[in-house]
Amino acid sequence: MLPFDIFQEPEHASFHFERGKSAVLLIHGFPGSPAEVRPLGEYLALKGWTAHGVMLPGLGQDIENIATTTNQDWVSTVEHRIDEMATTYQSIWVLGYSLGGAIALQAVQGKPIEGLVLIAPFWKIDSVTWKLLPVMKILFPTFKPLQQLQIDLDDPEVHNEIEAWLPEVDLEDPGVREGFLNLEVPTDLINQVRIAGSEGGKAIRSLDLPLMVIQGSNDQMVKPSLTRDLIQGFAGKLTYIEVEGEHDLVRPQRAPWPQVPLLISQFIHYYDSGSEVLNDDQV
Repeated sequence: MLPFDIFQEPEHASFHFERGKSAVLLIHGFPGSPAEVRPLGEYLALKGWTAHGVMLPGLGQDIENIATTTNQDWVSTVEHRIDEMATTYQSIWVLGYSLGGAIALQAVQGKPIEGLVLIAPFWKIDSVTWKLLPVMKILFPTFKPLQQLQIDLDDPEVHNEIEAWLPEVDLEDPGVREGFLNLEVPTDLINQVRIAGSEGGKAIRSLDLPLMVIQGSNDQMVKPSLTRDLIQGFAGKLTYIEVEGEHDLVRPQRAPWPQVPLLISQFIHYYDSGSEVLNDDQV
């Protein structure tokens, strides 16, 4: 899809930090890689939890297969990883960021986990185009997102976001810029994202476990109003917190970072029946 390699650096692979008998499974977003949630995994490992970051198929270092990957592929991968972890650890927590939240909501159904953490959980976009994707994938098999959305690669904010997401990519290279501008994406791929969000929105209604949701108050990708709509269907023990921040709450370079991992560790420690870790007041 791109005329250059991305996500090939080691930090984009799955990671595993072995610590105690209580473990956290971390799920990245779309179209990202485990590198997004690695800083959270490192933080939780320092606090004593085993942290495992799964790489979703068709993403991260498997990006070359993105065009043929489905929501069910993502969900099955996480379900399998939970089943594997259940044979080793006394307690399991699942953490999903962005689209990883929608995948987590589906994958934890009926699984022996202690609870769930969602960060900026993506589940839908409130637009007519989003609802028409099942039809659009037939009429328009592919589209060029950067051209159709009129994204300016010379915009400093856009430049910084791409640089943070893909530091190995040189946007000053004319060939790289052309590759971005002419990037064609299968419409069905975006429809799979829509399906993931829709199924996650349905799945939350049948969950009954401790749930923490952390939402950025200035998030333009996952708007706070939509996240509040999502949790309306949840009947279990809910901790909902809005912090000053945008969508990238998992990045240490952002202002809410010290607050986000602290909230997560305190939440998990409070409920974790198998925890052998110190809480942040004891460290």
